[in-house]
Amino acid sequence: MKLQHMTIFSKDIDASVKFYQEVAGLTIAREVRGGLHDVVFLNDGTQPFCLEIAQSDVSMSYNGGGVSLGVSCNDLDAEIKRLKEMGIEAGEVISPHPGVRFFFIKDPNGFMVQFVEEA
Repeated sequence: MKLQHMTIFSKDIDASVKFYQEVAGLTIAREVRGGLHDVVFLNDGTQPFCLEIAQSDVSMSYNGGGVSLGVSCNDLDAEIKRLKEMGIEAGEVISPHPGVRFFFIKDPNGFMVQFVEEA
């Protein structure tokens, strides 16, 4: 088996897709609109694994905690600056051990996105 996709149910699919394109640098791999609910698959173009954003009513939307999506970056400080310029405040930078630093932000649904820099 291999990972195929992870789904985030969203109250506003267009806002979520825009967020993941502009903030995480993902691109649309495919989309299905007009069915039971609209679905957009995004990825980084280097692997088949996708983040699926599915339009949903409030009852299916994410409202919990304890789950995050990790995205890697080469320069954590540059990402913090870029996000700040976009009006997004990064959380505290955490370094659990040498060579790894990360912070969290929230997507439009309140889902945690972790930016990770590894040396």
